[in-house]
Amino acid sequence: MLCHLYTTDVVRLDGRPIALSARSGVYRQFARGPGQIAIHGLDNIGGVLGSAVSHGCVRLAGTAVTWLAVRIGPGVPVTIVR
Repeated sequence: MLCHLYTTDVVRLDGRPIALSARSGVYRQFARGPGQIAIHGLDNIGGVLGSAVSHGCVRLAGTAVTWLAVRIGPGVPVTIVR
């Protein structure tokens, strides 16, 4: 599976999730915002990286998300390969 998206913003929540242009097929709203798919860490969610247990989000190690969040902004292309 190949999915071409782009970042819309870096959300200032725990773990600094990076919001993407895709929408969840499960959530219409999440955390008082739209049901947007994001790149985020495991903080407050648990789980194991590489497992298919989210509702569409891409989960990375917290340090990787923080590294990305300080280096990218809105409009950056993102390609997800599974």
